[in-house]
Amino acid sequence: TQLSSCATNPCGPGNICQTVKTGDYNQDYVCVCNENQSYGPSCGQNTVPNPCLTTTTMPEQYHPFQFSAQAFIQCNGDLLYVQPCAPGLIWNKEEKVCDRLETTSYEGAYANYEQKLSSNNFGPIFADRISVKPQV
Repeated sequence: TQLSSCATNPCGPGNICQTVKTGDYNQDYVCVCNENQSYGPSCGQNTVPNPCLTTTTMPEQYHPFQFSAQAFIQCNGDLLYVQPCAPGLIWNKEEKVCDRLETTSYEGAYANYEQKLSSNNFGPIFADRISVKPQV
């Protein structure tokens, strides 16, 4: 039986390990560090602030996952949970849904994603996002 990488406690004592598997993230887990203050591939370096910790009165529930275009962060209060998109879909930051690349405007970390996607051999996508836009 194959164990999750989290079974070896790669994030260290007092930190949380969450399993996440996507095609563009090099490991199968993410660490939530320093009492939910940050997250990243490890707690030693390269962590980013927890977007769920906010002082606004109407906090956002969904955020981009900074280490993969194929996943997103879902907040439950101050707690963050990394959720993968279905195979072949990426996180659409504007619409806050997993979406096909053709309908997603992307920049920054996503800018190289089109090249990466074209080098992968994805099969048919059955979970496409369908939206009806009002005509102007």
